[in-house]
Amino acid sequence: MNNKENIINLIKTYDVLTKPQISKLTKLSLPTINKYVNDLIDEKILEIDSTTRRRTEGKPPTYYRLNRNYGKLLGIFFHRNSIIFLITNIIGNIEKKTQKRISTTKNFTKEKIGEIISKYIRENNLKNHIKFISIGIPGIIENASKIVETTITPSLNNQKLGSYLESKLDIPVILENDINLVVKNLHNKREYQDYNNLIYLHIGDENKSIVGGSVILNDKLYTGKSSFIGEFSYLAFDDHIFDSKSKITFDGMEEYFLEKIKNPHEKIKFISSLILKLIPTLNPEILFIECKLISHEDIYEINSLLETFIDKMHLPVITKMESKDLGLLGTIDHALEFLYP
Repeated sequence: MNNKENIINLIKTYDVLTKPQISKLTKLSLPTINKYVNDLIDEKILEIDSTTRRRTEGKPPTYYRLNRNYGKLLGIFFHRNSIIFLITNIIGNIEKKTQKRISTTKNFTKEKIGEIISKYIRENNLKNHIKFISIGIPGIIENASKIVETTITPSLNNQKLGSYLESKLDIPVILENDINLVVKNLHNKREYQDYNNLIYLHIGDENKSIVGGSVILNDKLYTGKSSFIGEFSYLAFDDHIFDSKSKITFDGMEEYFLEKIKNPHEKIKFISSLILKLIPTLNPEILFIECKLISHEDIYEINSLLETFIDKMHLPVITKMESKDLGLLGTIDHALEFLYP
C-alpha cells in the first residue's frame, strides 16, 4: 500500500482527520502529509469538511474527508432469474437499487451481458460517474476476471468477462463468486468483525437445488488451489460412492446431499457429521447455515450432538441466517477493497 492509499484508508476509517492527525497515524512528516493531502484535494478524492467544528484556542483546525461526489460504484449481482444493480457513492453509501427480471440466461454471452450493463449505464446517466464495477456471479472465478465455470450458462465458461467489459465500457471491472461476496459482507458487519475465521454454508431446498459455501481464514477469503473451496456437496461423500467406481459429478453429489437434508430422520446426523469434518480442517469460530429446511430447533440439536463427540472449546458458534441482499452488498465491499487496498 502506498502513502496515498494509506491516507485514503485512514480517512475512510475515521471519517474526518486533520493533517497533524494523519501525520501521527502514518508516522510521516507533516510536510510530506501536506503534499499528499494537497495532491488528493487536486485530484478531487479528498475535500475540506466544513461541518466538523472543535473547540480550540486560536485558529480552528482543518478537517479532511473523502469527496462523496468524486464518483460512484456499480454493483451487479446475478441472482436466480434476476440481475440486481446497486449504485453507491465512492465510499459505499447506497443511492439506488434496481432489480431486472430475466426470462432465461441460456442465451447469455459476454456480449449480451455487456449490452445489458451498457443500457443500464445509459438509462441512469452514469457514463462519466462510475469509477468501478463489481459483479457477483455463480461459479468459479479466476483472477477477478475470468469465469472458469458457471451455472448460468455454459457459453460463459472459460470467458474473460471482466477484461471484455473493461474494454467495452472503459471502466475497471472485477468479478467474484456470488457466495464469496456473501461471506465478505458478513465479515464486514460490526457484530461479526471480531471473528477471524468464518464459514458460510448455503443449502438448497425443494425449489432451489444448490449447495455451496465460502470460507474466511485469518480475516482473508480463502479459495484454495483452484477456487474449489466451498463446494460442500462433496462432503456428502461416503462408501456407496466408492462402490460405484465412477467419476463423481457435481450434480450427483448435490442431489445426494439434498436427499439427506430432506429426510427428517437423517438431516440432524448428516449436518452434524458434515460440521464434524470442517472443525479439524478449518476450525472456524463461527459457522453460518442458510437453509429453509433447517430450523433453529435443528441447530440446537446439532450443537447438542456435536458436544457429545468433541470438546466444546473446539466448536464454532453455529447460527441460522438468511442472506437476503448480503451478496449484492458484498459487490460494493469487494469494489472498496480494490479501491482502498
